[in-house]
Amino acid sequence: MHDIQSIKQFAEEILREYNPEGLVPFPFERLAQGKGDIDLLYSGTLPEDVSGAVFLDSGRFTILINADKPNVRQYFTIAHEFGHYFLHRQWLVDNSTDGFIDYAETLDGQGMLLRADDPAATAQIDLRKEREANTFAAELLMPEKDVRDFWKLTNDIVACAKAFQVSKSAMAIRLERLHLL
Repeated sequence: MHDIQSIKQFAEEILREYNPEGLVPFPFERLAQGKGDIDLLYSGTLPEDVSGAVFLDSGRFTILINADKPNVRQYFTIAHEFGHYFLHRQWLVDNSTDGFIDYAETLDGQGMLLRADDPAATAQIDLRKEREANTFAAELLMPEKDVRDFWKLTNDIVACAKAFQVSKSAMAIRLERLHLL
């Protein structure tokens, strides 16, 4: 179990190491290459309700992204799946045949994480993992200081969402959690 502060600190470490320039979008390919044990794959054949997945197979992790989703959805989904990779790595190792499949409603914060082996098995611990991965993604893609600075300049959700290349809803949630809305 991870608290918000530890997730924030972890995301800040990843930002310092893999994106010191503050590039938007985040250079996920650089992160994957740096870790050396994870592949990013895009597929146009995933079911419409699946945004992405992360799983372990033969000692390598794979993040699978639905290429048919809008770019802002793909971007957040990649960050979210990296959240599972970093925060729930041991679960992925212990449950390598399952992995995480993230459905569109899960990433929007209202749904629950569904496991590949049994979609009906949505335990409270799965919801916590989902929230942790969402928190990691938000911290990685919308760093607090940068969001606060940009918000002071614009005071505009749409402008902030465009600047950070996230959806308006993701930005609105971030702004609310930072008590800026």
